[in-house]
Amino acid sequence: MGWWLGSGRRARVGEIHASAAPATPVQDSAKRPPAPVSATLDLDGAQGIASPQLVSQVLLVVIALLLALRFWSPRTHTARRLRMRARSLLHKVREPRRPPHVDFAAARESLKLRFGRMVGLDDVKAHMSSLLDTLEIDHRRRLARSGGYVADRGCMHMVFLGCPGTGKTAVAHIVGTLMREMGVLRRGHLVVAKKADLLGRYSNHVARNTSAVVKSALGGVLLVDEAYALLQGEPELGRECISVLVDLAYTHRDDLVVILAGYTNSMSKLFSANAGLPSRFPNKFAFPDYSVDELLQIGQLKLEELGFSLRDDEALDALRQMVMHVTCELPCGNARSVENRIAAAISAQSSRLLSQGTPVEPAKLFELVAADFIYATAVCNRAASVQSCITRTETSVSGSSDHALDFMHNY
Repeated sequence: MGWWLGSGRRARVGEIHASAAPATPVQDSAKRPPAPVSATLDLDGAQGIASPQLVSQVLLVVIALLLALRFWSPRTHTARRLRMRARSLLHKVREPRRPPHVDFAAARESLKLRFGRMVGLDDVKAHMSSLLDTLEIDHRRRLARSGGYVADRGCMHMVFLGCPGTGKTAVAHIVGTLMREMGVLRRGHLVVAKKADLLGRYSNHVARNTSAVVKSALGGVLLVDEAYALLQGEPELGRECISVLVDLAYTHRDDLVVILAGYTNSMSKLFSANAGLPSRFPNKFAFPDYSVDELLQIGQLKLEELGFSLRDDEALDALRQMVMHVTCELPCGNARSVENRIAAAISAQSSRLLSQGTPVEPAKLFELVAADFIYATAVCNRAASVQSCITRTETSVSGSSDHALDFMHNY
């Protein structure tokens, strides 16, 4: 039985044409071996070429392609494993290594410099300073025993409790950078993950997505923002994610810092869902809402960073009145709302300068007056749907602090 390929109408049905080498003299044909013969057959107008060698080569190519598609497809486990291995080797080449000898004096100066412009957050600053003291003393212990001392820093995972705009993401970034400078972490980068990143679209993707996010954060800090949302919607998937996250966080505790961030009341439900969370995340810090004085200080630092100044004391009073309305927001936007209102004040100043119709002096381009802050206050209050300012009493403020203290005491 032959293999028939191709098409054409070069012969009639049943005609077999034998193709041979070109005609040569008799003596040459006697010396050389006969040329290979290929037979063609036309069946109902379809011409075929019966060449076993060609057919076998085509079959080998097809089988090789099928095997390649089966074992080297991007969706197969083997290809994924090889790609992950290649990425890990690439990271080992590119990522910065832990410094063999930490300059503790420089690390202490960096700690003061990075936290110097952060308003409040005394507990976090004290914790990082204490960690640096422990690392320095551990270094001296190793030198005293000629390297025979092995330090145990314990679990470094943290919990940040507070409303939006209290500096949780900024502090997490600073923590990663400082721990890299202290020699605790290899890379010190920050990976911010939310519910959608960890759970994925399908139920069977929870463990895979959570593991992938954790692996991407190895050597640095993983911040799970709004961690309480993991139990919202489909709590079973959230519990599975928390279980995988707790196991991986403990396995990589020497090369990873995981930070769970969220509201105080909502985070208490999260910690009740898994018995291993309190012991795996021993460092808990409260990020309380900023006071009016702290918000005013944040606003002044932001204006200084942007290069703007206030014309007079009247402008300063208007700035204070503007940040007072931030405390009326539910939930309080804190520093984020202050930045938004300052941007609105700068926009009002731009409109005011252009409406004058006269050339503007260069110095006034970076000068804000009381009218700019008054206009920004009205615009932002309408945008936030703030109808009236709710005066916070000392009882409500202390109650908010008591919630955070109760959480840290119970968990």
